[in-house]
Amino acid sequence: MTWSNTMRRARSAGRMAVALGIAPASAFLGCSIDDRTVATRIDAGQGGSSSGNGAGGGDGGSAQPEGGSSGLAGSPEATGQAGSSDAGNTPADECGALGEGCCSAGAPCEAGLGCAAESERCTPCAAFTGVGILQDYTSSTVQDLSGDGRVVVGYAEDGAGRTMAFRRVWASAEGPVPLGVLAGGASSQANAVSRDGYAVVGQSESSAGLRGFRWSGALLDLGVWADGDLSSSAVDVSADGNAVLLMSVGADSSTLAYRWSLGAGTSPIIGMEEPRAISADGNVVLGNRLGVGNEAVITTADGLVVLGDLPEDTVSFARGLSADGNVAVGASGICGCRGVQWRDGVVGSADGLFRALDASADGSVLAGDSVAATCSGGKAALWRAGTGTEAVACDLLPAGLIPNGWSLSIVSSVSDDGRVIAGEGINPALATEGWVAVLGPDCR
Repeated sequence: MTWSNTMRRARSAGRMAVALGIAPASAFLGCSIDDRTVATRIDAGQGGSSSGNGAGGGDGGSAQPEGGSSGLAGSPEATGQAGSSDAGNTPADECGALGEGCCSAGAPCEAGLGCAAESERCTPCAAFTGVGILQDYTSSTVQDLSGDGRVVVGYAEDGAGRTMAFRRVWASAEGPVPLGVLAGGASSQANAVSRDGYAVVGQSESSAGLRGFRWSGALLDLGVWADGDLSSSAVDVSADGNAVLLMSVGADSSTLAYRWSLGAGTSPIIGMEEPRAISADGNVVLGNRLGVGNEAVITTADGLVVLGDLPEDTVSFARGLSADGNVAVGASGICGCRGVQWRDGVVGSADGLFRALDASADGSVLAGDSVAATCSGGKAALWRAGTGTEAVACDLLPAGLIPNGWSLSIVSSVSDDGRVIAGEGINPALATEGWVAVLGPDCR
């Protein structure tokens, strides 16, 4: 079953991984940023390690060779290199999600970082990589990117329509790792990931039918809302991974959004049939009310509120939510082809976006695809406050960074700080493949 819907050269993929706080092998520069523990400090030039999987669980399956492209463009090496660091004694908890604080006071920037002219701070160099394709599968789709920008999740698909959920610490040498299926199932799909990449949610076939799952080293069947319901799917997860947003399908094919909380059971979201996104703290839920038309709705202290649509439209489709829950995004119109944003409940256009799918933590960066192709690199685009809509391939990444033959179709997810993006495209082998890019200075 298929469910569709910069001023210094970076010499290797390992050094780019170091700049992001991820060690592809054992090399590590500056500071340690781990999913579950914070190191106090690392001396200058000392190698260290950081787990991309978090404590308390492995990847839930053996790594499979990739069938698609991998590695950072222009950076064929697979391991990092230890060396001296301006910020070797910087406490890890002051480094920032992507390590940008480690070198902000130093001169020059550490390897793998470049100076961003607008901020005069060291920032990760611009980069692009294909996520890869699991062995025995023919395509990969990225569904979500962790808030810290380090982990992507999604699914691979084979020619027969069988799918497999995967997770990848994208800047590491290891390719996408399959998460498996529930007992009795053959297909699974990962839909969302917690901020640190530790918890993944999605749905899997099982002997009892389609069921939402939570993965944190192994798949946990989250069941259905009510006895007799046909199926469930998990669509999003809170920043800490402890609150999961699900949809359950009843025996009469009606649907209901509900929330599962670790140790606290489930609670329904009355009036929302199609859930889409949950805030970082798990308290705000975005979704759709189905019926004759379609209404984007959001939970508030006063209950469920209809967000409305753009002038001349009568329907709207909610898709994504900022971490603080103040900015929702989606599409307006029967065609679902006018990018829309709701800021503190006030509707406005995301001019130039065909649809808006995700938002940075503060809602200043919106992910999606452009109304019209602005270059041969595809329609993947971002809307940014004060700038408007720009194509990733020709406006946001340095020329020549994306390997020849790639076409970027859509940006499906953006990190909390708006600097790491992930999406779907067509690779040089003409297969659908997920990709990740870092928006930064050109360090080549």
